[in-house]
Amino acid sequence: MRKILIAAFIFITSLNVMAQKKEVGTIEVQPKVGITIANLTDIADNSSKIGMIAGAEFSYTVHPVVDIEAGLLYSMQGAKFDTEVGDGKFKLEYVNLPLMASASLVKGLRIRTGVQFGFLTRAKESLHSVGNFDVKDITKKVDISIPLGLSYEYQDFVLDARYNLGLNRTFKSESGLKSKNSVFNITLGYKFGI
Repeated sequence: MRKILIAAFIFITSLNVMAQKKEVGTIEVQPKVGITIANLTDIADNSSKIGMIAGAEFSYTVHPVVDIEAGLLYSMQGAKFDTEVGDGKFKLEYVNLPLMASASLVKGLRIRTGVQFGFLTRAKESLHSVGNFDVKDITKKVDISIPLGLSYEYQDFVLDARYNLGLNRTFKSESGLKSKNSVFNITLGYKFGI
């Protein structure tokens, strides 16, 4: 047990030494754009839907290797699925508000986690042979998820990969669907201080 504690202490200390340190109180803004690879759980014969994500995130340094972050991101989500009448899609669009903490592991590499609140702006169901239907009235207005991600920064450009694990059901109980959002997004941003 003692050897494990010593090894953990050495590992944490070495991360702190290798990590990219910033001055406490640093405020940075990061406009970003990228793609979403979204799906809905518990839907038969479904597959991922590709969409867009864009917005900005703000960070405040609370420790030389730890930042608190908040963002405002427009995100296209949903899923593709097969039915007896043809291919279909759920097209869901949200304005997401991620609230996270990030820590520098080594120079340029950060790990992020927190909570994200998504506010529904659009909900459509598209059936190939039938048409488009507005499903906003059976879709929950707020989506809560846990974002988990890694980012790499090089000369103020930031490549971020993040998975958002949905916590609540996407649709209201009267819809009969028990789906939750499952979204992976990749963004490229540019960070600058203010």
